[in-house]
Amino acid sequence: MRPSMRIPRAAAVLVALGALTFGACNDPGAPPSSTSSTDYHGIYDAGSKSLVFRLEAPDGGPSAFQLVVTHLTQDPSTHEVHASVAIRNTTGEVQPGPRGVDVFGFVPQDVRPVNGDCIEAECLNCPAECFYEHSGTYGDDGALGPGETSEPLEWIVYNPSDESFAFRARIEPGTAQPGDGTISGAVFHDLNGNGHREDGEAGLEGATVSLVHDTSVQTATTDARGNYAFQVAEPGLYELVWEPGRCPPSTPTRLQVLVLRRSDGTLSGFAEGDFGCFAGGDFSILVTGRVFIDHNRNGLPDMGEPGLPGVVLGGSTACPTFAPIEAHTDRRGNYGMLLPPCPPFISVALYQIDGYVFTSPNPVIFENLPPGPGPLRADFGVAPASP
Repeated sequence: MRPSMRIPRAAAVLVALGALTFGACNDPGAPPSSTSSTDYHGIYDAGSKSLVFRLEAPDGGPSAFQLVVTHLTQDPSTHEVHASVAIRNTTGEVQPGPRGVDVFGFVPQDVRPVNGDCIEAECLNCPAECFYEHSGTYGDDGALGPGETSEPLEWIVYNPSDESFAFRARIEPGTAQPGDGTISGAVFHDLNGNGHREDGEAGLEGATVSLVHDTSVQTATTDARGNYAFQVAEPGLYELVWEPGRCPPSTPTRLQVLVLRRSDGTLSGFAEGDFGCFAGGDFSILVTGRVFIDHNRNGLPDMGEPGLPGVVLGGSTACPTFAPIEAHTDRRGNYGMLLPPCPPFISVALYQIDGYVFTSPNPVIFENLPPGPGPLRADFGVAPASP
């Protein structure tokens, strides 16, 4: 059995230090002065009074962005922690600004964001799941240049114990409105081969995309989230070209994009340049499902029972693999997993989650391969350990 999920692989820990109050920061965008690296993780620097850590990608892995926290203060009278929070592009290429950040997985669970867009909890012990929208903080082009940091927003978190707590922070799938003169998109693992990116389909890192205009050609490599972006300076017809290599495409590999000049003189943008990579081959069995909070403990996903985000599932078959096959649930508790077609069994298991018990079979074992092209379905119900 996998170890407890109390401290996730990409967890970010925010520490409230008794009655200590952090003063204002001179440069909200400055990295900590204690290190010259740009890949900080959970480092608080007393000189610049900033806390920087890597944001999770939608699939739970590392993203191209960091969260930069400054002006961190604690008010014991209201049990609130206030912070100025910005997003930084850690890559050497222009990145479309993400729509925002999901925050979830709070430990203890009575810690709650005050001013985020939160899904109302439907039970006393349901974990908080909130969203901070950062659209509009990236400037007129809606993008972040290499090493650029967005304008900060204030986050307020209610912490009744005034002690340390933990949480997870993840980029919300999708981006802000396309920036002026920016052509962007993603290359993704199309698990079901339908040509559309859906929940649980992660980006493909290291893919090559070119932008052709007249006689000029620009080339970009996708980041850890599968994203790429180009900045253009004039209107006209541009052609996006994806070089799939050994990955069979599930979408056209070329896309024509028309950039127009608006009446105010700015250029239009395009953020839908997505290309799908269908793994197929040795990994051709798709299992999808949902992890949900089972209020009535009947083992079935009933109406009004919310999904549980950010938990990890593992899959296995009779065929050995070089590395564990895992999937993470998205903001709504959905997941997708691709497994090798090896009879006589396919197994999917939900790892143990602190404070919860399973209310449905775990693992789910399929004795036979699916009869048609559709996916197998495995839902998992959980309920608070103490009802």
